[in-house]
Amino acid sequence: MSYMLLKVLHILFAIVAVGFFHLVLESSWATAAGHLDSTRFALRLVKRLESVSRVGFIGLILSGLLLGWMGEVSWHALWFTGSLALSLVAFTVGMTVAVPTLKAQIALTRSATPAG
Repeated sequence: MSYMLLKVLHILFAIVAVGFFHLVLESSWATAAGHLDSTRFALRLVKRLESVSRVGFIGLILSGLLLGWMGEVSWHALWFTGSLALSLVAFTVGMTVAVPTLKAQIALTRSATPAG
């Protein structure tokens, strides 16, 4: 795989990961003021978007590592290790905080009944 093609894939992974994660946040915040039916719909949508975002983050980290290896970037370069560390922290926080919170919210909407 050429370096330029991998760089384009890396940029696309970044757009998907960050863009879809932003949609996840916006949708989950919008559910706070919504009705039960719209909240259920938004949370199901968020669950699907989260899986796409997860693939984007994994692809971003792996393609970044591969770009560093192919481009012979030093592991001692502050920008390289810093971006790798921030990506891993963001992914870890997303998987340990955001995903369990999402699952709890979905469980609450399934058990709730509409006020009538």
